[in-house]
Amino acid sequence: MVLNPSLRLGILNAVPVSCHNLEAPELVESTEYNIPHPTVDTTMQLPFGFSSALSELLSGEMRSIDFLLLCVFNYRSTYENGKTWRTGLRLLSELTDVSVRYIRQRLSDLKDKGWLHVLSVGINTGSRYQIVHHNCDRDDVPTDKNGNPLKFAIPRGVGGILERLFSGDISWKSAVVWIVMKYRSDWQTGITNSLSIDKIRKWVGMSPQTVVNCIKELTKAGLVKRLSKKHEAGVYQLYPKPDGKPKPVFRKRKVKKVRTPEDKEMRADGDWRYSFNELWRVNVETNQIQRRKSRRFGIWRNTSEHERYTQMPKSMRDAFEKAYEYYHQIKRELGVTDSAHSVTHTAQDVTHTAQQVLDGVVGGNGSKDS
Repeated sequence: MVLNPSLRLGILNAVPVSCHNLEAPELVESTEYNIPHPTVDTTMQLPFGFSSALSELLSGEMRSIDFLLLCVFNYRSTYENGKTWRTGLRLLSELTDVSVRYIRQRLSDLKDKGWLHVLSVGINTGSRYQIVHHNCDRDDVPTDKNGNPLKFAIPRGVGGILERLFSGDISWKSAVVWIVMKYRSDWQTGITNSLSIDKIRKWVGMSPQTVVNCIKELTKAGLVKRLSKKHEAGVYQLYPKPDGKPKPVFRKRKVKKVRTPEDKEMRADGDWRYSFNELWRVNVETNQIQRRKSRRFGIWRNTSEHERYTQMPKSMRDAFEKAYEYYHQIKRELGVTDSAHSVTHTAQDVTHTAQQVLDGVVGGNGSKDS
């Protein structure tokens, strides 16, 4: 094929100009990384640590689709009690772009393994579930330094990872990859640790090519930006990234002032100290606790250990224990002992024993037995 020399010359002359334009860094950055939502508006919580769904996913014990469904249920629930809103199979299928048949199969497996408990079944409105954040005994739940179960935050609201999934911008596999990358990142800056495709593949249980496609999809959606060079292990900036102002997850509760016997607020009647609602009282001499049903017409009766620890408020029980200890502490400081009471009881016992002996020796009519 013979080419026109003039056209060939024009192409060669145009090459330096076009190459010069393509090498401009501003043009590459503006077209490749379009970040629609750079910072976080609000967040939602996901559990992590021993016996959590994330731990099971990273160890290969849970499928990635099961992990995603639990994340969706966490999104549609109150995290403190784990109770979800009414959610149907068709709604889950629309949100995740997964078939209803497959979702029904995976939910059945999650219920069998104890991750979900059905609270109520709705025909047209959907069912309500109870999510198990840590599938283990209560004593084995991992906690932080404050004694709260371990959890971390992911973006929620406009631009959040699950919102982008629900709107169809990304696939559910890309959402799982992003959440795992979020877990392996700095939670204050959103910059991930050094991650390789092989590491992510083992964590999420996908093929290497699938992970690569997910990262490309996340990059085009403006959720991931690569910071490292191509020949280095991947370091990414996740979007939306934290705003740099960490918000406390748990607020310190206001410490209520405990009314102690030293405050002289409990009513005293002899050895009895009464609760503030006048339904319980304690004998500071014997530590016997009594209760009544009504403040005006109730009859006092002794309580059992079971009632004290199941029906009696803990603050009231602690106040009674302090009143008992406070009473005996004052007696020790004043040098008062129970000797007078013991002498009285001993004299009564001796008198009673002597009367029994006399009844055995002397008959009822006063004559001596033969």
